[in-house]
Amino acid sequence: MNMKHKWKKPIVVLDGVHAGKIVQVDFEETPYEYTRIYVKFDNSGEDIILKYSCPTNLSETSKLGQLLISFGIEYQADGEVDIREELLSKEVVFQTQMKPSSKNPKLLFAEIIDDTLKLAG
Repeated sequence: MNMKHKWKKPIVVLDGVHAGKIVQVDFEETPYEYTRIYVKFDNSGEDIILKYSCPTNLSETSKLGQLLISFGIEYQADGEVDIREELLSKEVVFQTQMKPSSKNPKLLFAEIIDDTLKLAG
């Protein structure tokens, strides 16, 4: 097996509004329960995937609950929802910004701004 890896240039995503598609939804339990939503979009001819995360606390007022409600999923007290099924393959719009890394402020990374992930159209 080849153990060599090729260096790549850093990815730069211009700050602003983008359109894409949710291609993956994962759930993490350690160290905290988080829902990870992966959005694929075209960035100047190159496909990019950005991750949007929120606590897996599902309530009418939680970040995840508000996201699902904005996607047209009706809140039902004591009801259940298949988060992955409801979000996967949805066409979305969102806003990004380049932010400095907490470990090295000279390094920038692209981030989906909180509360900007919306259904397209």
